[in-house]
Amino acid sequence: MPKGGGPASEGLASEGCASVEACRAAGRAGPVLSKPPGGRQWRVTLMPKTENGGVRAFMLLEQGIRKHPNITWVPHSEISSADLVVWMPGSTKLPPPRRDCPAHKLVVIDFGDGFSPLPIVKDPEAYGIYFKRSWVQRRYSGPGQPREVSTPLHAKRRAYFPLGYSIAEEFLLESDQKSVADVYNVARTRPVVCTLRPAGRGNLDVRKAVLGWVKGAVEEWGLAGSQVGESDHGGRRVIQNKNYLQTMREARIVVTCNPTGWEGDSRTWEALASGALVMVDPLVAPIAHPLVDGVHVVYYDPMDKEGFLKKLKYWLDRPMEAKRIGLAGHAYALQHHRTVNRADLVLQVALFHKDKLWDKERHREKLVISREAEPSQRRRLDRRRLAASQAPGVDGSRVHSSERVPGELPDLLASGARKEREGSDDQGGSAGWALLLGFVFVLTRWLWVETEAFRWKAEVGMGRI
Repeated sequence: MPKGGGPASEGLASEGCASVEACRAAGRAGPVLSKPPGGRQWRVTLMPKTENGGVRAFMLLEQGIRKHPNITWVPHSEISSADLVVWMPGSTKLPPPRRDCPAHKLVVIDFGDGFSPLPIVKDPEAYGIYFKRSWVQRRYSGPGQPREVSTPLHAKRRAYFPLGYSIAEEFLLESDQKSVADVYNVARTRPVVCTLRPAGRGNLDVRKAVLGWVKGAVEEWGLAGSQVGESDHGGRRVIQNKNYLQTMREARIVVTCNPTGWEGDSRTWEALASGALVMVDPLVAPIAHPLVDGVHVVYYDPMDKEGFLKKLKYWLDRPMEAKRIGLAGHAYALQHHRTVNRADLVLQVALFHKDKLWDKERHREKLVISREAEPSQRRRLDRRRLAASQAPGVDGSRVHSSERVPGELPDLLASGARKEREGSDDQGGSAGWALLLGFVFVLTRWLWVETEAFRWKAEVGMGRI
């Protein structure tokens, strides 16, 4: 039975589907969105893409904004009337001018590779909310060694949240772009599909390693019809590569992997759109509605070849069970991880921060951090760590214990996270040190003034002045 009294289709997708028809019903239920208080409509402007700007991420976000029922699209010419202004630095060269967009309205969505954000995060008065795709840093010491996953200095960044890729509507269509692909009854003639593209970084390129493992297994086990390597050369400037998507729809198992140095790619969501069983390395960044191992996907350790091959063989030998998990992951992703769901997350975070980070009556363009408010008026914000900081993940990964998730992380993003000890507060500690240093400075200055006054009086008494 579904939990929490929600729709039956949503519960089936969250817990795994009992049958193909149950998965089909869950997928047809449509995306699950929040309901803003009072049915509020948000007026949102997306800064237009500039020449040579990133295409794929921009198209995904634009699609989500335009499809959201509680968002009114505001053209750039009317930017001053928008409630939120979204700037994607990878697609639009310059942010909006401050005269048209006060800083508290600016939502930065950074889909750039690598875990480092833009320098704008160092200025807390320069933006309202910052979203980052590659939110965690990943380090691999070598084969057989556990990976290290960290969130570099995120605790010191205000309103800094993870936001991943999503399933575009085009991923769900046939190559003619006119009809919805039937992933439930398609003939899955390819045992394994792995279209990873090696990055040429030697032994520490995890994608190159995983691709080699799959190639060896296909040859040794005689898996005819499998696809290992790129099916076409489509890049980031297109959404729908018909050969690529059709190849995955014909697969029983799709193997993919996140980049070596960071987390968050489009391949995971493209694979889930196919309805095949998806094998992927674990995702650590906290997201709303996380993918559950053995329910929606199958996780593997990209540093453990033997463990990976055992899992691949296990699921190849159990096609019906693999199909059930693949279709459950597909239905779950259609409800919670489409482009409109990502736009919905932006609205939820904006609503979470409303009237807490900004006091528009007193400071039209001045930031007011929630920690500076009166304790009775302050919203209790749990300091949370990623679950992997407390215990090894399914692949032995661990988040550095000294690096924390931002204190402003809303509950909807805290899935799988654990509460940190009450009272730990990086900014509070920094403020305490600043107060202490200020006191020492004032005391030193006072002693110097008093000493100089005493010396001057002494010299006057001796007739020197």
